[in-house]
Amino acid sequence: MRNELLILLIMNVATASSEPRPHALSTAVINRYKEFKRSTASAHHHTLINVSNSPSNAENVTSRIKISSLDAYSFVPADSLQSLSDSGNILSRSKRSPNDAAFTTLQSHVSALARVVTGISLYNGLVDNSISSDQAITELMNLGSISLKELETFDKKKVDDFVKKLKEASSKMATESAGIERNLVDFHAMKNMWNDAGDLTKIPNRAKFETLNSLTSLDLGVLEDFKEGNDASSSLESLKKASKTAVEEMNKANVLNILKEMSPFHKFTQMIEYYDNAKVYVLSTTADSIIATLKQDLQELQSIVGAAGSVISALSGIVSSRSGSNDINRQHTIGFVNGYLDLKNIMKDSVDAWLQNSLKQFNGTEGLSVFNGLAEKMSSLDEKWKAANEESTRTSLKHAEKLETHSRTLNYHKDSIDPLIKRFQGCPFVFVDATYTANAAQLSKNMKKLEKKVETIHSISRLTQANSDDAQKVLGHLKIHLKILKGDEKVGKIAGELLGKSDFYEKILTNKLGQAYLTFFNHLKDIKEDSSGLSAAAQLAIDFRDLQTIASFETDIATASSAIPGSTNLIATIKSKIDKVRSSETGKKLIKLKELAKYSKPLGDSSESLSRVQKALERKKELLDFVENGNVVEEAT
Repeated sequence: MRNELLILLIMNVATASSEPRPHALSTAVINRYKEFKRSTASAHHHTLINVSNSPSNAENVTSRIKISSLDAYSFVPADSLQSLSDSGNILSRSKRSPNDAAFTTLQSHVSALARVVTGISLYNGLVDNSISSDQAITELMNLGSISLKELETFDKKKVDDFVKKLKEASSKMATESAGIERNLVDFHAMKNMWNDAGDLTKIPNRAKFETLNSLTSLDLGVLEDFKEGNDASSSLESLKKASKTAVEEMNKANVLNILKEMSPFHKFTQMIEYYDNAKVYVLSTTADSIIATLKQDLQELQSIVGAAGSVISALSGIVSSRSGSNDINRQHTIGFVNGYLDLKNIMKDSVDAWLQNSLKQFNGTEGLSVFNGLAEKMSSLDEKWKAANEESTRTSLKHAEKLETHSRTLNYHKDSIDPLIKRFQGCPFVFVDATYTANAAQLSKNMKKLEKKVETIHSISRLTQANSDDAQKVLGHLKIHLKILKGDEKVGKIAGELLGKSDFYEKILTNKLGQAYLTFFNHLKDIKEDSSGLSAAAQLAIDFRDLQTIASFETDIATASSAIPGSTNLIATIKSKIDKVRSSETGKKLIKLKELAKYSKPLGDSSESLSRVQKALERKKELLDFVENGNVVEEAT
């Protein structure tokens, strides 16, 4: 009966997160908690389960569970999570609510319970061999997809030899061929960009373009020069009226739709800027000797293919796992959100006053002591790997991993090099006019600025039209919008500058240069040969040449690879400790609680989700500062 009551209690908490998808779990917990608070406002004084009470108490456990699956959390002050659901946005609060502390308490208790249940589940899984030592170590050490076998069979010499080959290949990349390699990458990029450019024939004509003139006389003073007064309601009302009037006037001229129809023009402008900067026209005069050098570069890359398997990937994974950037799909230790660091806490969790008071039937503290010392041994291995977790080492490993991966996937036909180059050389290249490109770029930039400001006015109107009893709160939401409208570049000024370019806009596609660009891009689009393989090979040659600029490359890789061979003994020690966990008499008391394993995942999912929310609360000041300084976003765009 004691274990049955305990299981019912855990189920009481665990079913709060019965949804299978982790991202939905925290919402389930919050909604169930709110439902519980509405129906049992006076439940704070009740004891959860107390075997000293009459037998009828045990009989009523199930009915209490039906009332609320979060009865276990009745210690939390009423409405502690209400603020989280307001507008669905943590940023809706301008000051830290005292209820955040209650949420922190909730998150702390759920996490403690999840760790204890996961510890019990882990022990029973190790004992009945449903969890292997390798699986436990991999998850607790946050290794992600890296297998212990990779580490135990690690061959440092193989890595050293591979790095040597990378450096040798890099040194053989000729300087003379760098330009043509860049050209091949740029040709392929422009071909793809033009395929996605859209239909330029559908951009607004001059008449539609000039309807933007209505913006030059639109009165936006209230919005662009807004200053909040002493009365928040009055300030909000002035914004409401001004934005509503502005939107109505802009809609008469269909302003926003006209600006959105400019999308193909923006892409065309990006294309001509790319063309001018790429200088691909030099390919037309590239000597045969340079093309021969290119072929030598690509042939050199072929010697790297398959040289070292996934050794660099494993090294990179180990280093990135120390910075917490690995994607961990926990199957058996989901309640240990922080891996072995959480394993350290289970003894403290099991004797926690709240848990002991709530789980009157819990007697697993002594059994959980079977894990004593395991986390410390994992910590030693962690420290060894952390020695390689330097920014320089991570950068070198990422570069090496990229070279390794792309070398293994190198796929081009050497017989395709000459035909493709000849096709590219036969393109009708454009004689660049810097003034034309600068005017087009400025026109596009101003259109985008204007579109952003017009969209902002629409957003202000929507936000102010919505019913709200808290004017100050709405004004807080509007701060970043209003900052977008402030500054020297007013809507009327930008619109005026655009209209001053009406003649240029009208002829941008029909004049000599516009037609030349269109002819070039369409010619490129009509090339049927697949240039993706050759482009990827050319990019790989560029990446290998860049390796020459990383002076610490070999030292960095050596630092990382030296941390692995010494890991073998530590891993063996950890496995030996796990074997002792399996055979220990102390842990056998946890076998009686084996049925709790089914609640490890839902509790762990809840713990992880609540942990994410808690981190968001802790970062709220940074987020609010970001909103307060929203003009930085405007300046960066």
